[in-house]
Amino acid sequence: MKTLTISTWETPAHSIPRRAIGTFRIQDHYYTRGYYRYSGLDDYPLFYIPKRIRITNLQEFRDGTWHTWMVDDPPHWRAMQYYASQAKGRTLVAGLGLGLVLHGLNKNPSVSEIKVIEKSSAVADLVLPTVLQQLSSASTLSVCFADFWEFVEQTTEHWDTIIVDLWTSSGLSQKMRLMTEIAFRALAISKKFPNALLVLHGFPSF
Repeated sequence: MKTLTISTWETPAHSIPRRAIGTFRIQDHYYTRGYYRYSGLDDYPLFYIPKRIRITNLQEFRDGTWHTWMVDDPPHWRAMQYYASQAKGRTLVAGLGLGLVLHGLNKNPSVSEIKVIEKSSAVADLVLPTVLQQLSSASTLSVCFADFWEFVEQTTEHWDTIIVDLWTSSGLSQKMRLMTEIAFRALAISKKFPNALLVLHGFPSF
């Protein structure tokens, strides 16, 4: 089976300070030697790590445990860079996360404007200062603190690209329930912005 070998690993998110603000934190996580799912990116179903690599986690504490919202592992980083390479014009991003997609959007000359809709000011305080320092130009970037779904429903602005990554799931049953919800969300967005490129991370069929 075709496998991508990754001997070393570092993304811009490695520079984000490891700390907590409110119920959110940035934390180190490690992938040990072994094979991992690469989701078919670059035609590789798997990637192999010959020695331990460091991964950045964005986590939220709720219901008595830490819940991971975003990681900068190889498949997530590569997926975000691919989405960014396909973007054009006025681009709307749902959720700041670790800011991974912003690095690719910043390098894409076809992108004229980037607006991030982020619900948590704590996530912005943790991530945004580092990201802004790293971007070659942040003049086209703005952040709006709002619920993304409410923003999309109310906005009268035109968007050429909409990139959404607002969910995590574990297990087949949970993912099936999520797919039903995402199908309705995708339909509503597509009706309102019929000419926009819509990217729903983890759900390419939509």
